[in-house]
Amino acid sequence: MRAYIYPIKMGFFIFPILAAVFTLPYMIYQYRKYGAMLFTRITIVYSMILYLLCAYFLVILPFPQSDIPRLSQTMQLVPFHFIEEIIQKDLHGFIAYLKCPQVYQAIFNLLLTLPFGIYLRYYFNKKWYQVFLAGFLFSLSFELLQLTGILGIYHYPYRLFDVDDLIINTLGAMLGYIMTPFLLKILPTRKQLDQLSYDKGKQVSFMRRSLAFVVDMIFLGFATVIIHQLEIRFDYLLTYFLMTVFYFGLLPYSLQGQTLGMKLVKIGLEDEYDRIITFNQYIKRYAVLLMMVYVVPCFMIDAYTYSLTLRAPFYYMIWLEISVIAYLWIVFLFKSLITVFFKHDEMIYEKYSQTYCVSLVHQNKHSR
Repeated sequence: MRAYIYPIKMGFFIFPILAAVFTLPYMIYQYRKYGAMLFTRITIVYSMILYLLCAYFLVILPFPQSDIPRLSQTMQLVPFHFIEEIIQKDLHGFIAYLKCPQVYQAIFNLLLTLPFGIYLRYYFNKKWYQVFLAGFLFSLSFELLQLTGILGIYHYPYRLFDVDDLIINTLGAMLGYIMTPFLLKILPTRKQLDQLSYDKGKQVSFMRRSLAFVVDMIFLGFATVIIHQLEIRFDYLLTYFLMTVFYFGLLPYSLQGQTLGMKLVKIGLEDEYDRIITFNQYIKRYAVLLMMVYVVPCFMIDAYTYSLTLRAPFYYMIWLEISVIAYLWIVFLFKSLITVFFKHDEMIYEKYSQTYCVSLVHQNKHSR
């Protein structure tokens, strides 16, 4: 049992790292295709990643020491040889069979790929022959990893290539395919998940807007670094002005209301009264937004740095000024969060510019 617990523990240990790498491209894909992310879909996809990780770890772990002796036999190519070995043992009683290594290894191999067949039929809507082929290739990858010493990392194979494992693993995937209809009685179908995602995607969520804004902030960061090289005093003000006019002004005005971040997740801007958005509205929207999320923090940091060069009582005056601005800034952020999560109302910069976000997934315009 320890031989099975250790690889599973390692799978759970590595999974958060793999999930962190996978999350951002997965979010972008979901927002571009559906306009929303469903908790049920996230659970299914991430559980599949965890399962695949644990499955491969169960096959290759634990790693042997570096000095691997050559095995006397590296391949077992006789189909159903394990049945012959069980018969030769002349076992009596159910418990005796369960304790037999050939029996519980066969059960393990059957269960190892059973979830694979379920995922393929349930989430990917694969036919039985596609599941059969995928299950065979999935199992073959296990055996080839063992036969090649994990693709040549080890000079010799440290586990046996067994055709019986290949057969039973493939049957396990097919068993998962057969069991899937029973799960559909308690889980939504893939078609239902897609429809729920489309319906939810008509509304532009805070997370979706935040992801677009993070991408735009990356460009803002690049602009800050470049302008900083010019060694201009208060370079963040110059960055603010240029980014507001060009990146957040001219760019969305030229791209039908989209910045690069918004284009990535397929959202755009529209006028509150169904008019064509003017260049002035873009400037109003992003001037206020960048002022609060970029200029104010930069100013507080710059003011604090400047206060360190002063003597009392002047630096106390600077600190008081910073404290007042920080308080107002925190109040702004707090009210913004309340607006987003509870009031579901327009933000300050949206009211000021009379613009709002709309989803552009599969349609040019969704209802607000």
